[in-house]
Amino acid sequence: MYEYKCKLIRIIDADSVKADLFCGFNIVLSNVSIRFYGLDTPESRINTKKYPERIPEKELGLKAKQFLKEILPKKFIIRTEKPNSTGKYGRVLGTIWTMDNVNICEELIKHNFAKAYYGGTKQPWI
Repeated sequence: MYEYKCKLIRIIDADSVKADLFCGFNIVLSNVSIRFYGLDTPESRINTKKYPERIPEKELGLKAKQFLKEILPKKFIIRTEKPNSTGKYGRVLGTIWTMDNVNICEELIKHNFAKAYYGGTKQPWI
């Protein structure tokens, strides 16, 4: 298990953020894309003019994103299985924790803003 301190730059949606990642030895990776491991959240960035049937999912995604804004502090920790854990889109992949040891991924699932997801076919949100 590897653990890195991070400083939040911005929230993209409820399961991905941009942050500065502190690797130790005064090495900082700036503006890194981070994907939360082990969960799926509703999409908040849907073109509803093109896909009007997905309006309810987008609304839920925006609520999930707002919830994340409320619970994710500016400084947090990412824990990864490998030192170079990345997903299929090149984002750093890991579990997100507060400095007080609260698992943000579990909080999203507990409040019904995320579903456990470890690959394969995703279940529809609506």
